Amino acid sequence: MTNNAMRDNVMCIDNALHERGDKMARKGNIAFSNLRAEMARKQITIKMMSDYLGITRDTLGNKLSRKRTLNLDEAMKLSKKFFPEYDIYYLFQELTNETPPDDSTKKIA
Repeated sequence: MTNNAMRDNVMCIDNALHERGDKMARKGNIAFSNLRAEMARKQITIKMMSDYLGITRDTLGNKLSRKRTLNLDEAMKLSKKFFPEYDIYYLFQELTNETPPDDSTKKIA
């Protein structure tokens, strides 16, 4: 197989994964495990969230796998729009070394 053919196959597979809405996370790229779990429970895709933020799916994917920096305002917007019942400390627990306040692993009353 030539390099061009190999590159085309990889691009084709990558595009297919993007079109599926990122329903399958790649092992090793998982960050923000609580957020990812809640996304799965509510069937919320990276594409849905990136459209809301006005950024590309790839950019948000990179931020959620910690390849790029996730800004506080982005985390807050996602939390309020898609997961208002959960504390932001719970969803983005990996961003802080501190213990979440008041058992924030539970839903907000």
